[in-house]
Amino acid sequence: MAWQLRASVLRVPRFTLRFPGSGRIEDMRLFTQTLYRYWYHKGFWGATVASAVDFLNTFVLFIVAVIFTMRFDWAVALSCVESECAAHPLVRGLHAPYIFRSTFWGHLWGFIFLSSTVGSCAYELARFVETYYLQYEVEEVAREAGVDTGFLTPLHRWRYHLQRGLDGRAGHEFIGLCGGDAIALSTAGWGEFLETICAAVGRSGSVKFGAPGEPLDPLRAVQGLMQLENYLIALHEADALRGTALQYVSPSVIRTLIDSMFDAFRTVESRHKCVWAVRSTMVTYAVLYGAGFLFFCVYVTLKVLVKNAAQVKVNYWALSQRMWTTEAQWRFRLYNEVEHLHACRLRAGSEVAERMVDRLRVSNSVSRFVRRVCSTCVLVTAILSFLNPALLIGSSIGGLTLVWWLTLALMLYACAPEVDPREREYAYITDLERLVDSIHYDAAEWFHSADAFYEHITTTFFKNRLLVVVTGLLESLALPVLLVYALGDGSVEALVEFVLQHSTTVDGVGSIAAGSDWSSSSLSRTPPGEHDSGGVNHASASTHSKDADTSATLLGKPAAATGSAHKRAEKVQLSVASFAAVYSQWTLRHIDGPTGRESPASCQDAALNNFLRQLSLRVREAAITHAASVASADELMISRDSLALSKSVRSERRFRVPREDAEQRIDGADGETSGLPAFAAGSTTAHEREQLFVSQVSSSRHAFHFSRTTQLPLNRREAADYGTEKGGAL
Repeated sequence: MAWQLRASVLRVPRFTLRFPGSGRIEDMRLFTQTLYRYWYHKGFWGATVASAVDFLNTFVLFIVAVIFTMRFDWAVALSCVESECAAHPLVRGLHAPYIFRSTFWGHLWGFIFLSSTVGSCAYELARFVETYYLQYEVEEVAREAGVDTGFLTPLHRWRYHLQRGLDGRAGHEFIGLCGGDAIALSTAGWGEFLETICAAVGRSGSVKFGAPGEPLDPLRAVQGLMQLENYLIALHEADALRGTALQYVSPSVIRTLIDSMFDAFRTVESRHKCVWAVRSTMVTYAVLYGAGFLFFCVYVTLKVLVKNAAQVKVNYWALSQRMWTTEAQWRFRLYNEVEHLHACRLRAGSEVAERMVDRLRVSNSVSRFVRRVCSTCVLVTAILSFLNPALLIGSSIGGLTLVWWLTLALMLYACAPEVDPREREYAYITDLERLVDSIHYDAAEWFHSADAFYEHITTTFFKNRLLVVVTGLLESLALPVLLVYALGDGSVEALVEFVLQHSTTVDGVGSIAAGSDWSSSSLSRTPPGEHDSGGVNHASASTHSKDADTSATLLGKPAAATGSAHKRAEKVQLSVASFAAVYSQWTLRHIDGPTGRESPASCQDAALNNFLRQLSLRVREAAITHAASVASADELMISRDSLALSKSVRSERRFRVPREDAEQRIDGADGETSGLPAFAAGSTTAHEREQLFVSQVSSSRHAFHFSRTTQLPLNRREAADYGTEKGGAL
């Protein structure tokens, strides 16, 4: 969506990707965002329908608002008894909007309720129209790139099959033409699809992001896609806003504030202009939200209630489940990691974390007391309902009917579930390895003990669902106050200073976060005040020496085990490994490709190329080891089948052939050492490749735990073996 708020001006949505003057697509961020949405929803039809459903969701809320503000008879509904409610129709003709009672405040809240839903419908309708036009232009770009996008709509598919049937009836034979290098949009991964589009950009005259004829690099495309998101990742990594009012502001507002610092070429402006732009944007937001606070409050509250009411009513236990906080989501995200890969890791990590927390949770006396009181209320309500069913609805205690007491008791009981007996001998290290392998993050407290891990993760990253939802709602409602307070507590200066110090410029993209730029100049630069003992030597006289030091920094060897520079190096190397697993062709080009010839990019980014070469060697070794272990296990199972010898021989031959083929593909035909394993380049999913690549980086990254865990008791030192040769690569 192209809503932008810069210099206190609210821009209208854009209904085309092309600029009026040149007629070409030049806004990389808008183009890549539309392209990603196009791939995620598998084409024009899927993306358009998804936007239409968003509009229909708000339209349903608008219909409900019209019924309960302009047609519902609140006087009868609030005063009738059970026998009279069935005789009086509650929905009648139209009247002036009001809620509960036809008074001044009733009409005011009714008008606010109705206006909020009308505004949301208009907003979603504009988004739908914009999505329709933008996705259609991306459809043209994808077809021009040679992507098999399928039928534009189901109507086109039906018309095609109808025409095919009519032609067959007339005696015409259908010949299906297939083959070629075209990829199918419905089955292509994001990395393969993006690399196909990038290769076609250089051949297209209607899309321009760099020099004419230059192919678009996937790294630059993803940097444009996540230009603002990478700044948010860097902000959470450095805790730059901790202690300020902007710490409690939603990420969408922070993205808008950062976006206000860019000029028309997506480059960060000067310090004075940035401060002025951020302050003017904050004032505009505060005025708009303050003037329409009642509308905003009603809309946000309704959105939260509608989204969670049905789930809570169906499954009361959902209130006691835990989920990742907003801080955890941005802290765990890697640079240049697209949304669906990040969401997949968080989902896998939440399952492991939920299981660990359940096994480590301690049943306290307060929880037992709450459960006993709630159980008593449920028992009393059940007995009274069996004696006289009318009591469940007609009778009341303390002004509330028994139905309300039953609902409240069940909700409180769900918030304090019964805990299984605690396992004192629970070896949590194995599950901790799985958790770290999923979220790509660890803290020093997690390796001390199980209790330290439980206390740290439940108080910072993994909290109760009800608490997270209520906290987010309160922070959204307090947005005008937070923005006004942030104008004077130094939040603006801290945000602007961080963005200016951690920005670098990339051709065709503009200003990006330094951690997302993996060139040698960016990787060797240490922010002011972050000089570690083993950092990169900036005064090196030799370019080769500088690149070697940077490559070593990527591998995590010279940096100290503590310090912000080391944490940034860890984040960068994990991000590079994750990116290399998803975009295999980009990786092959940076490690000189299968031909062994030196690529032009390697002269400029030697440190990155060296890191990718070493990473590819580790992946190859891990693949060989995994293939050998799997084949050995298969052969062992086959040898035990003594009842069907002939079947065993056939199965053994069937299992041995893939093993030999895999080893040949991994080793290479002429003993070459560059290039990725064949399976890592396309025969597995991006999620599996990402886990494999990052685990090889973790084997050296977690070596820093040795210095800390050697001082711990022997039974705790096994935590430092995670991801190393001693502990085994995941």
